[in-house]
Order: sequence, then C-alpha cells, then structure tokens
Amino acid sequence: MSNRVVTVVLAAGAGKRLADSARAAGIAAPRHPRGKALLQVGGRSLALRAVQTARAAGTCPLLVLGHRADEVSAALAIEAARRGIAPLRQDHIVTAAQWSTGLSASFRAGVQQAACLGAREVAVLLADQPGISSQALRRVLQAHMGASRTGLRASARGPDQPSITRGVIEKTPTHPVVFEVKDALRAAGAAVGDSGARAYLRENAARVAPVDISDCAQIIDVDTLDDLRRYTGEITVAYSSELASSLAGQAS
Repeated sequence: MSNRVVTVVLAAGAGKRLADSARAAGIAAPRHPRGKALLQVGGRSLALRAVQTARAAGTCPLLVLGHRADEVSAALAIEAARRGIAPLRQDHIVTAAQWSTGLSASFRAGVQQAACLGAREVAVLLADQPGISSQALRRVLQAHMGASRTGLRASARGPDQPSITRGVIEKTPTHPVVFEVKDALRAAGAAVGDSGARAYLRENAARVAPVDISDCAQIIDVDTLDDLRRYTGEITVAYSSELASSLAGQAS
C-alpha cells in the first residue's frame, strides 16, 4: 500500500464523558481503562474500525494514541491478530505525549508523523465517528485528487482555489478532511487546545471544497451514552476483552 495518502486516525482520548454518562445512568462500566479507542461498536473496537475504514479506502492508516497508549496498542494488536487483520507497523502508530491537553496535540502528532512517512496528502478521521464509511472517505479523496489528475497541484493553484476537501453531511461539515501535506502541517502548527484544525479551516474557508457524503455516512460522535445508543441502539458500554486480559489487576 502506498504512503502517498496517509489517513490519520485520532484515537487518543480517555472517554471520560462516556464513562461518566454511563455511571449517571446506572450502567456499570468496566474497572479497566476506558479509553474510547477500545470501545466496541458492532463487535469491533472503534480504533480497529477506523483503521479498516482507512485501508478499505485505499489509504495508509496512521493511528494516534494517548491514554495508556502502550496498553491500548498491545490490546489492538491482539484484537487484530484474532480477527486475521494485518497489524499496523510500529511507525504507523504514534503516541501524542500531550494528548490530555486536547485534540490539537493528537492532530499535530499524527500530521507530523504522516509527513515523516512521505505523505503527499493527509486525510483525517476521528475514531469516535464510526459512521464515516470507507465509501465516504473514498469519495472525498477522489474529489480531492481530481485536481491532481488534471495536473493542478497545490503549487499551481491560485490563493483562493480549493486545496482542502471536506465531507459534508446534510450541509454540516464533518470528517473526513483531506489536506495537501503542506496545508496539514500549517493546520497542525496553528492548532490549539481541543479545536484541532477548526480554526485553520475557518480562516481558509475559501480553499475548502465540500463533498456531500450524506448517503454513505452518519455524523454521530460517540462521546456519551446517548450517542452510543443513537448509533447502535444499545445501552451497554463494552470494551475489547483484549484490554481486560492485558491489564488484569490494574486499577482504572
């Protein structure tokens, strides 16, 4: 698989809001770490689902972890092996050391590693948006690559011509977002707190081309129990059993 397009999957969070909402509803959550990367939706962890989405779209996934990154990485490797799924190479898993300061730290770590891997384009997915399908990612990528196929690379575009492509669901901007790598690096450098690329996209709105993915994606972010219920119809909070086995005896 080519490294030309790297999909950065942001999966660093601890999932505290989800755990808190489960407890408030009287639903027991495991005592083991509750990072959302390992939350099971449809029998697969959110992180593994996003990695498979990136691969199915023909891109090279790069997973950004934070909360208990080493344990989560080990658990995901076991989950992938048990499902017969090729594991990620070590240089395609990066730890955002300052993940707890907000999404921007994870975004920056992922983009910088994608650049080190030689990416020309960088797509961004959030692991806690399982409704973004590989078809949606592929559609946004194809729209972004249209300029490349006609020979209009970023260096040849005018200052107000689109060089960023973003999925839109029912007129609401969402992920995936696809950048030329130079734009991704600028966005990462400007990112602060929990905003990710939001400020950069707003400041460069004239260069963002929207692509409608309403027919092949859902916009739900799994942040709370209500979000999980809306997406899956379930009211249980289950995490990959691989995490429990790898961390048996550790307190959350």
